[in-house]
Amino acid sequence: MRRTAAVQSEFDMASDREQIGESSLTRLFETAGPCVVAFISKMSQTPAGVPPIFPPIFGTGFVVDADGLVITNRHVVEAFSLLPKHPKTGELALGALMFLPGADDKSWQMLNVDVTNWCVLGEFQSSDRWYGNTVPDLGFVQLGVRELPFLHLATEDFFVKVGMAIATIGFPMGTLPLTALGTLNQVTPFLRHGIVSSVYPFPTAQPHGFTIDIMQQGGSSGSPIFRIADGNVIGMMSSGVIERKVAQSEQASLVYTVNTNISIAEPTGIIQTALDEIKKQMSKPDTSILTLAELRAKHPLGAVPRDLTWDSWRA
Repeated sequence: MRRTAAVQSEFDMASDREQIGESSLTRLFETAGPCVVAFISKMSQTPAGVPPIFPPIFGTGFVVDADGLVITNRHVVEAFSLLPKHPKTGELALGALMFLPGADDKSWQMLNVDVTNWCVLGEFQSSDRWYGNTVPDLGFVQLGVRELPFLHLATEDFFVKVGMAIATIGFPMGTLPLTALGTLNQVTPFLRHGIVSSVYPFPTAQPHGFTIDIMQQGGSSGSPIFRIADGNVIGMMSSGVIERKVAQSEQASLVYTVNTNISIAEPTGIIQTALDEIKKQMSKPDTSILTLAELRAKHPLGAVPRDLTWDSWRA
């Protein structure tokens, strides 16, 4: 088959990348990772005189619009109101972190971005019998930054198929794995991969939901699910199938639950419909808000902050 020079060059470069060990998953992480955000509490309780290692991460989201609109789960957004407020300023201890590679390929930059607004999907109706979540687990968050890279949603018929190779990027277990060595040992999200395990209610053009064989854990809620073949988003991690177990002794019994490797996802067909509706209600972007490039320039790579101080107060 004849190929143009441009296509030939792209194929050759892809072949070269594969030869040096750069897989499609590596490229996915490099291109999509900067579009994934961590939702944090800017306050944490620690022993007196012991500063926190890193802000607590309680959820994941991903950018779907250059003006800073982020998709996550409804239950992540509902957790915003449960965060503490600063006892002196009254400010809600909510923020979002972005992790961005440096232009030199030798560094990463972490940015604390303001969250300016949020809402959740409150109602849902279907013209036919519905087999997914009664109300899809969707929330929308507006970041205080613009001109962002964003992810593309797959919505064509049969965008999800059983056995399809998929990957997620997010923050399973929140801050714990980032500080597993007793200090801050990582400032990137986690890449995990698997397959589509099932489709609700069966393989169909526009699924009501689907499952994957990647364990849902605290912090990974809101993680985008990618089709590895082209890097498009096909869904978002939402919840997991929980197994109930019983520990029995002669004196008592204890019922407990464990996570399983079956996780439930919201499909992008539904996400896109909700996104279209929310965009109709959005006002024009505030051009006084900093662009991502401007925000990054305010915190240049290599500028190490010194003499950090932490607020502290008696409980």
